Amino acid sequence: MCIRDRYQRRVRGTTNFAMPQLSLVVLCTLLVATHQVPDQTAASGGVVGADDPVTMLTSSSSASPPPGIMIDIHLPITTGPAADAAIAANKFLVDRNVSEINLSTIDKPHATLYLTEWQCENGTQSACIAEIKAAVAKTVTGFAPCNFSLGEPFAQGTYAMISVNVTACLQKYSDTMVLATYKFAAKNQTPPPWIHNLPEPERSEKLAMVAKYGSPNVFSQFQPHVSIGWSENVTTLAAAVDELLPIWKSAAVQPIVVAMGHVGPHGTVLRNMDYASFKMPT
Repeated sequence: MCIRDRYQRRVRGTTNFAMPQLSLVVLCTLLVATHQVPDQTAASGGVVGADDPVTMLTSSSSASPPPGIMIDIHLPITTGPAADAAIAANKFLVDRNVSEINLSTIDKPHATLYLTEWQCENGTQSACIAEIKAAVAKTVTGFAPCNFSLGEPFAQGTYAMISVNVTACLQKYSDTMVLATYKFAAKNQTPPPWIHNLPEPERSEKLAMVAKYGSPNVFSQFQPHVSIGWSENVTTLAAAVDELLPIWKSAAVQPIVVAMGHVGPHGTVLRNMDYASFKMPT
């Protein structure tokens, strides 16, 4: 699938084709690493590698809510032809010294369903994460199998990304997850500055999404992608992506897991640091 560095990641209008270029950098840019140590205990009900049930922790009264935390609810793309294609595209950029993202060792290829700052109104941060886990676990049980495909690589600002072709079922995954969890999102989040440079009606639509859901990249503005590169040298990055295009081969994705990811630099999701992951029904 970014800006405090908080909103620089995944954004777009729904489409079954390669996503529009301008709005996309958003999601990629979304968020700086939050240095929270993730809870490695997975939720139950199909959670990968876990046998503890998800428990709703009782929130204690507090004069103020706990600090917010960035968590990326996403579809990992870590196995199969699509993962191989994304990792190979990233290596192409890394080998040319134009990417601080490394999908081979540090970061995880993924498509974001919902990325925001989370801040439950009462209780501790760990209790808040437990509530989010429970909501995600319950939502995933209603997911039906869904296929989608990667589009083409492109450069936008400091980011290189691969577009994701949005299918009806992928759109439904995101819509359903947002509706099930947005009550835990931090209130009154500041819209990223890039939104104000967009044309109407896109600008107003994204501002409305931020105001209600804490993300500009949901519902009609859902624009998933796979981040494969980041560089301050935008000219060199764009040139490297142009070199990549002739050898790029797309691939299909059939997700089997939904994960709650730990957000790293440049809006990445860090490998082996998920707060929880949930097997999808087959």
